[in-house]
Amino acid sequence: MEIAVYGGTFNPIHLGHLSFCCQCLDLYKFEQVLLIPTNLPPHKQAGQLASNEDRLAMLRLAAGERMVPCDLEYRLGGRSYTVETLRALSGEYPGGRFTLLMGSDMLRTFRQWYLWEEILSRACLLAGARHEEEYRELLTLRETFGEHADRIRIAPIQVTDISSTQIRETIQQGGDAGRWLPGPVWDYIREHRLYGCGER
Repeated sequence: MEIAVYGGTFNPIHLGHLSFCCQCLDLYKFEQVLLIPTNLPPHKQAGQLASNEDRLAMLRLAAGERMVPCDLEYRLGGRSYTVETLRALSGEYPGGRFTLLMGSDMLRTFRQWYLWEEILSRACLLAGARHEEEYRELLTLRETFGEHADRIRIAPIQVTDISSTQIRETIQQGGDAGRWLPGPVWDYIREHRLYGCGER
């Protein structure tokens, strides 16, 4: 079973995340994409981090066909490390073949990840390139991984220029973030007054 794994804080999930997943599903024969929200990010502080329950609820509202919200990192607890997630997924999906979806910046810093070589023994990587120049750059970068290079794929994708930080700031300032979000997610944020919504 070919399973793509897409992790992040998803604070909140937005149309850019969903577009990336859809393009990867179109390009490759994944049976599903697991959307795994981070319990506690290991390397950064996520501003205005919504509760685990709220982030998972928004994922469920946003998930399209063959996208499966997964609370694994919540269940593991503590800080979320990809290698530990993959170890646990191997137990939950015996025989599954995993591919980590990531942006280009993550591939550039991948060798700084905790136990990155074990990660590559457990999963392939699929990095999205935003334009032709970046695509060529990432192909060159892939070759620097030597014996691991064949575990890394580069996909040309169309990027929707959105960030969760931008969305949260817009909401906090009383703006309309609906154009960046699936309708049910925007409704949920307003109903539950997340990210300071309705406080101005």
